Parts: sequence; structure tokens; C-alpha cells
Amino acid sequence: MRAFLSVLVLIFSFQSWTKADQHGLVVDSFHIDRKTIKKIEGSYCGYLVYEAGDENRIISTFKVNQNNEIWGNYIFENYDRDKDDGEQLHFADGEVYKGVFFNGKIEEIIELPDLFKVKVFWTDDFASGHLDMNFMFGVSFKGDWGDRILDKNTWSGMKCNPETGETIKFK
Repeated sequence: MRAFLSVLVLIFSFQSWTKADQHGLVVDSFHIDRKTIKKIEGSYCGYLVYEAGDENRIISTFKVNQNNEIWGNYIFENYDRDKDDGEQLHFADGEVYKGVFFNGKIEEIIELPDLFKVKVFWTDDFASGHLDMNFMFGVSFKGDWGDRILDKNTWSGMKCNPETGETIKFK
């Protein structure tokens, strides 16, 4: 009987430790209420920075569905200041690109209730990949992104008005 119970415990320990319901989310035995989860929603103005040093302004917009899954979209401007060398395709200054977020979830609570690890996937006309963020709900996020595990690109944002780019003032 003891061996049977041990096997059951092992089986359930391999199950997902994140559980969503209509009232909130349980992560690592901490309950995050629905009102807190909804604070992630909104637009965040920031920067998309490539490992090579290129930096682009970006507006990331997140939503949360009834199952506490995170999704949304983003829009960024590409400013390639290099001269056309005749061999490599360069984007024109100020071209705007759009993409979408999908299958996002809260993965870990770092400091209850302020900082959470959030993972979301993205896709646009150029590639698809992951965005792993440290997220302070309703305030800001900073994370690593790429289409490969070893990429060292960063993506950041601070809650803002997407029309003006003005960030939210915090008291």
C-alpha cells in the first residue's frame, strides 16, 4: 500500500503545478486572485534590444482570458542605421512591424505579490519564439526573448498610454 501511495505522489508531482479557475490561479501553493491577474492587462511602452545591440521602440499589449492565459499583440519600429552595402537587405528607417502573443502563463511567484515570472510565445512575419519576463503587474516587465533558447535579447516595457507613449505615473 505504501509503495502504491508513493507511486501516486510521484505521478501527481509530475503534473502541472499551475492551476487556473474562474476565481484566480494557484502557483506553487500561492493563490493569486483574478483581480490581481487582470492587472497585467494593458499597454507597455519599452524597448526590444537585440544581442548585437540594435534597439527598437515597442508597444506590447497584454490581455488575460477566462482561463488566466495571457495573449495580446505588439508593434515595433525598426531603425536600421547601417548604409546599404548592396549585399545585405536592410530595413528602411521607421518601418513598423506587428506581431501577436499567445499561450502565455504565470510560471512562478518570486515575491508575493509583486513579482511574477511570466512566459508567453510570440510570432510575426520574421520568426516565432518565446518571451520570458519578470513582471510587476500593472507597472513594468523585463525579459529575455528569442527564437532559440540561447538568444540573449531583451524586451522591456512600462505601463503606458499607447496613443501618446506617456508612461503611467506611480505614487
